[in-house]
Amino acid sequence: MIRIYKITGNSMYPEYCDKDYLLVFTLFKKQFIKNNQNIVFIHSRLGLIIKKIVSIDYLNKTFCVKGNNSQSISSEMLGIINFSQIKGVPLLHIKNNSN
Repeated sequence: MIRIYKITGNSMYPEYCDKDYLLVFTLFKKQFIKNNQNIVFIHSRLGLIIKKIVSIDYLNKTFCVKGNNSQSISSEMLGIINFSQIKGVPLLHIKNNSN
């Protein structure tokens, strides 16, 4: 299945900008996620987020993430993310022409 999400904020700039759109593939095998891959997930306090994976613990089915620039919430504040929180992986990036 594919979902469309709109980027809000610039924590992933310059790769993704505010008001860009992503087509996100939601049916994928979570054991195939890898470091440096962008991932869309639900954070318990912050809601739907896209970040880059920086480390994976396949044994405990958890991973850590970071944004692309200094405006992003720190990895420490986001904490450890469970595989069950994953919503999908970006499949297509649609840039907002006004950026």
